[in-house]
Amino acid sequence: MNVNESMRAKRASKPAESNRIDIGKIREMLFHDDSYVAAFAAASIESFTEFAENFSHCLLEKDIKGVQKAVHKIKPVASMLDLEEIISECKTARQLLEQNRPPNELRQIVRRVDHLCQMVIREFEMILKMSA
Repeated sequence: MNVNESMRAKRASKPAESNRIDIGKIREMLFHDDSYVAAFAAASIESFTEFAENFSHCLLEKDIKGVQKAVHKIKPVASMLDLEEIISECKTARQLLEQNRPPNELRQIVRRVDHLCQMVIREFEMILKMSA
């Protein structure tokens, strides 16, 4: 790693207030290999995009099995990345479904989860650019 890459990695490894993804943790987990980091970022972008779409659709359709399936697929990576806000919103969504809450309450959860996922996706897009 040259000096510029090293400086870039140090800046990126310090999560800013708004950053949800700890690039230092990911780099460490992936042996500081830029190709692994890029592959992980690309896969994460795809996973969080798919999750947001499936979660939203299933929640608004009040499809509890579909919501559980979507959450089951994203929860391991969300846990590994300490994305507790997403996990918490998923738990709330399940409770709202079990309580047969009105659609406006479900739409609020969809908006929050979509916003969180978009933030995570943008961060992974930045990581992907830095790893190139």
